[in-house]
Amino acid sequence: MQKSPNEATSKRRLTPRALLEIKRLSCPQVHPDGHSVAFVLEEADFEESRWNRHIWLAEQGPPTENEEEEPDENVRQLTFAKEGEREPRWSPDGRYLAFLSERPEGGQEEDNEEEERTAQIWILPLEGGEAFRLTQAKEGVESYAWFPDAETILFLTAEPRPEPIANAKRDYQKQHIDAVEETEPRPRKQFWRIHLKERKPQLLFTADPGVESFALSPDGTCLCYITNRTGDPDDAHIADIYLLTLPEEGEPTVHLLSDREGGKYHLRWSPDGHVVTFLGWLDPKLSYSRESLFGMRIPAALLPPTAHSTQPLPWLNKLPEAPEYALLTDYDFDLSCYEWSPKEAAIFALANVRTGSQLLRIDHATTPLPASSEVPRFELALQPEGGVMAWIEESAQAPPEIYLYDLQSPIRPLTKLNAAFTEEYLLPKQEVVRWKSFDGLEIEGVLTYPLDYEEGKRYPLLLLIHGGPKGCSQNSLRSYGMHPVWASEGYLVLRPNYRGSEGYGNAFAIANRRDLGGGDYQDIMAGVEWCIAEGLADPERMGVMGGSYGGYMTNWIIAHTNRFKAAISLFGIFHLQTDFSNSSYSRWDYEYLGAYYWEDPEIYRRLSPGTYADRIQTPTLIIHGEEDDNTFISNSKEMYQALKHRKVPVQFVRYPREGHGLDEPNHR
Repeated sequence: MQKSPNEATSKRRLTPRALLEIKRLSCPQVHPDGHSVAFVLEEADFEESRWNRHIWLAEQGPPTENEEEEPDENVRQLTFAKEGEREPRWSPDGRYLAFLSERPEGGQEEDNEEEERTAQIWILPLEGGEAFRLTQAKEGVESYAWFPDAETILFLTAEPRPEPIANAKRDYQKQHIDAVEETEPRPRKQFWRIHLKERKPQLLFTADPGVESFALSPDGTCLCYITNRTGDPDDAHIADIYLLTLPEEGEPTVHLLSDREGGKYHLRWSPDGHVVTFLGWLDPKLSYSRESLFGMRIPAALLPPTAHSTQPLPWLNKLPEAPEYALLTDYDFDLSCYEWSPKEAAIFALANVRTGSQLLRIDHATTPLPASSEVPRFELALQPEGGVMAWIEESAQAPPEIYLYDLQSPIRPLTKLNAAFTEEYLLPKQEVVRWKSFDGLEIEGVLTYPLDYEEGKRYPLLLLIHGGPKGCSQNSLRSYGMHPVWASEGYLVLRPNYRGSEGYGNAFAIANRRDLGGGDYQDIMAGVEWCIAEGLADPERMGVMGGSYGGYMTNWIIAHTNRFKAAISLFGIFHLQTDFSNSSYSRWDYEYLGAYYWEDPEIYRRLSPGTYADRIQTPTLIIHGEEDDNTFISNSKEMYQALKHRKVPVQFVRYPREGHGLDEPNHR
């Protein structure tokens, strides 16, 4: 219904706090009956500067034509502990909801403080009663899955340290004998099984320290897991897939399925239990190449006899047997998530397409479903039988909500948890714009207009650059920064998707390899020129800001032009050799530059913003988290020192407890 002018003018202007008061939704899980969805809801607690995270339930009500229906009447909160809850999972029969939490049992403080801080599996009976703690894993539960019997759970945890060693370490810490060895061995990972009633955990298998995730087969007789063997987060490029059998009697057996180079993640089994699918890099040497869907057949000799009773899906027969695997689709956009539908004998997936997303069906062909590709969607979830799916959706004019789709009915919102926000605040106009770069390549960006925009009038421009570089500024309310707040303060905000961004195909994504600060810089500046040529931006009132690679690009821009009156550099790179030498993810530098700095020192020097520090004149605010192990804070310290000694107006603000980005509400 169209709002009257009086109603519109009664709304308030956005503030940073107002934007942070939006409820954040994640991890939707469709109930086996297809009529309800459990999900995680996070709300900002400004008193303690933390996010309160709890599990909620949204139930699908009967169809209604009453648009004034109370928005939250079908939604209720299920969990309430101060410590929060996450990772909900329905039991196959729908009677229980499992979740992870660090909460103490019975609401009582526990003597063992270390145990209190670890995540354990909790079980909430949907028929009534309090949630109870199922596990007491000493090192905490990392991930888990239900067995098909709906009475047993498989979980992954780190191998507990021997008690004498654990006690000695606690004693040493009390005495401040707490030196940390950089090469200290990481603990191995263990798979355990536990029954809901007996609650006696059974160790199934001890694997190497690099196990990251796993997927249980449809009949529960085996699982596949991904490991990089070392547990080092920088070793994603050597991830392998293993098959582990889980016989009811006897010892489990483990088999290497695939050791092809390149990252692998999001493991899933086909409904027939004969094929394993996963997401991986199209180019196994480049983590920023297209995120693609692969599949491989499990050799029959490795599967338990019961698995042979299920007929393989015909369209999967063409797949090679492990260790070989093949692309399941050559669709040239990055898949963000996918799930199998037993009912449809097909895969449903979300792909990041330009500034929005596309819902796909994948079987013998790849078919876009009739859903707008203009809207960003996240975290696809399917009913176990695959007839109903849910996801999170956020547009330029509406905060996130859970949406439901059953292939037979129109897509519809299941929640309206943030409806009050759009009723209370004025939201600026936002649209996708396009321009030509120096070489004729078309570049897209998202343009947010000042709240009181008048056609024909020029406005101060804020250039807001996303990270990655394989990120993407989507056409949503909160993608990469607080652009609606800047627009409410009278700024025109341009968020360019320069070459190297996600959502524009593989060739576009890898186009800035060994060319950081080259074509991407020119793409961005061409967008600035477009805003000026269109009569939108005032060339004498422009600022630039960005975080991570957006911080690198901010640093690069002010080292190559003095057109911007001010800059904000957030946790960005100043020297590439510094970044490589301090980051826990140093392979990023190697992949983008194609060499280590001792092999090609010139490219590290030439593409570092710090090399051109003598050219910087722009007043700059530098922001960095003190616990950032990705882009280490030494980058920002080096930049601050250079500008300070050159008498360039500069301010350096460090945030305690923050990693790569600012998370605490009061910091943000």
